[in-house]
Amino acid sequence: MIELALILLSSAIAFGIARWFQLPLIPALIIGGFALTGFGALPERAIVEHILEMGLTFLVFVAGIEMDPKRVGPQKRAAVLVGSLQFVTLGVTAAGLSLAMGFDATTALYIGLAATASSTLVVVRLLRTRQQIFEPFGRLVIGVLLFQDLLIILLIIALAKFWDGAEAVAIGMGSLLVLVVLAAFCMRFLLPWLIRRFGDEEEILLLSILAVLFGFIGVASALELPLFTGAFLAGVAFSSFPTSGVVRGLLSSLSDFFLALFFTSLGALITIPGVPDLLRALALVALVVILTPVLVTIVAERSGLTARNAIEGGLLIAQTSEFSLIVGLQGLILGQITQEVFSIIALVTVVTMILTPILATNRVAIRLMRFQPSPIRKNKLLAPSDDHVVLIGCGTGGRVLLDLLRARGVPVIVIDHDPATVGHLESEGISCVWGEGSDLDVLASAHAAQARVVIVTTGRVQLAEVLIGQLGRTPVMVHVFEGHEAEQIRALGGHPILYSQAASDAFIQWFDERFAHPTSPLNQ
Repeated sequence: MIELALILLSSAIAFGIARWFQLPLIPALIIGGFALTGFGALPERAIVEHILEMGLTFLVFVAGIEMDPKRVGPQKRAAVLVGSLQFVTLGVTAAGLSLAMGFDATTALYIGLAATASSTLVVVRLLRTRQQIFEPFGRLVIGVLLFQDLLIILLIIALAKFWDGAEAVAIGMGSLLVLVVLAAFCMRFLLPWLIRRFGDEEEILLLSILAVLFGFIGVASALELPLFTGAFLAGVAFSSFPTSGVVRGLLSSLSDFFLALFFTSLGALITIPGVPDLLRALALVALVVILTPVLVTIVAERSGLTARNAIEGGLLIAQTSEFSLIVGLQGLILGQITQEVFSIIALVTVVTMILTPILATNRVAIRLMRFQPSPIRKNKLLAPSDDHVVLIGCGTGGRVLLDLLRARGVPVIVIDHDPATVGHLESEGISCVWGEGSDLDVLASAHAAQARVVIVTTGRVQLAEVLIGQLGRTPVMVHVFEGHEAEQIRALGGHPILYSQAASDAFIQWFDERFAHPTSPLNQ
């Protein structure tokens, strides 16, 4: 218990330092765990491994809550294509690179498997923070993560049973199928009833959720499957709407607790390798960070995503996974890889997870678009006009505004990055351009520079900055949710529209006052 107490103390200190100095949390937790080992405060390494496994099991459960298959929507085919290509190509390439760097075949197999999947934990947190989980590329990424998680679970079970023969592997697959059927039954019948029955009694509901989690873990143990398998499928059982939202809210504090436990114990298990192993780890980091966006972009763009969405989706999943650590721990426990190899796997996982929030940004994606070849789908040049409005984004709010403008006889050209949305609008006879509002070719196709006004409904300040810089005197209106965003838009020279102003007829009245009159600043 001393090890657990020290890890919790280190986590609390790391949390405090990260908040006080506004530092990234995950590196602070890892450094805190590493410091414990450096001072010799954790003599029992096996206990730390059990703590890591406990934290990882709960986080895998939390990750499963986000894996609702229905959320993938029309991106299912693209998700399977992207997930398969990334999984196989990265696995084979990483294994080949490992052999070239001097590892034996068994070690190369473990490293290759560890490099295959992306981190559900990191990616979903980023998508939720940035409110992108329902964007087309967000749906694609969720589908890729779900598909890859299922694949790597299958392979981990197969690898664990492989040494016992083909019959043991078949029994393992059958046992996994039993868990999948149980999860589907609970998702469809049991858990919605549970939420309805105890929805107003948070304590009972929380205990019931944890009981389901431990029940799945118990079934996995009885079926001689890895415990994380039961935890992940328990999470998937809670993933349907609105069950997932209720569960996520109740588990928020516990998630933070186990997140701290996981990364601190991970830091305690990492040993800094010598220069040769450090170079090997850096080579694997480069492979994951460079190859993944290229593979994802190629397939995603051919599946209907825009260049920016495809690139940003590739950047988002350019890291190894929490499942990579499970692969490494399994190999370490079975004696098939050394401590040095586990440290390499852990180091690659940590570094790529830390790099993801830095690289997976709209700004980086826009810069990488310069190296992107011509888009797969070509837009036809629309007839020029000097009195039209360009509407960027036609989601729920954008559609309301589109209908109101058309009802008043205002010609509108819509720019949207969702091919399904564009196809639906074109079937209604609405002029559309498929692509990103930040793409100069897309803006030219919509004659944005000659428009009376460009309206951005997505609320992205970075997009507004690009538009204001490119369109010169053409007014740019941006829907925003917060007052500080409105101030940013004004500082850039744009015209913010708070959503409280932009409701239905009130927005049209506001639009007429600012747009229709010759004295309006929009016409100056």
